Amino acid sequence: MGAEVLAVADRVTAIKPVLRLLSLSLMLSGCAHTRPLSGLENWDLTYPVAAQELGAWVEKNPRAAGQLFRWDEKFPRRGQILLQWIAEHPQQEIDVFEVAHSGWGLFEGILVTHQMVSEQLIAWCRRHAPAVESLTSRPGGVFWVGKNLYRSYWN
Repeated sequence: MGAEVLAVADRVTAIKPVLRLLSLSLMLSGCAHTRPLSGLENWDLTYPVAAQELGAWVEKNPRAAGQLFRWDEKFPRRGQILLQWIAEHPQQEIDVFEVAHSGWGLFEGILVTHQMVSEQLIAWCRRHAPAVESLTSRPGGVFWVGKNLYRSYWN
């Protein structure tokens, strides 16, 4: 019986490094900031024209872009809903959405303060509906792309 205990102890000792590595990878995979949002890690390669245009918009309008990205970070589901609605309703004015979602706070910030810039973003969403659909496939996608692709342009 003593030999069996020693054999088990030897096996446990032998797999300790593997268990440490496994536990470390499980800990890291739980950190949201270390994981890409599924499907967005290659978004700019899948939609290069949309990515280039959005990057140019962010670079030209860093304050409005920063507001949009921070708003999406704080309210990821709202950002998802807003951009999806814009892309899916190309014939409707944004006022229709604004009335239905007046308590969201975005409208007093970006859409009113930066009206021309907002119109540019809305036009981008409508020109690149498939890219927007991919970007909004998960809540927080707008912030993720802003943080990971365009962070150098806004603060």
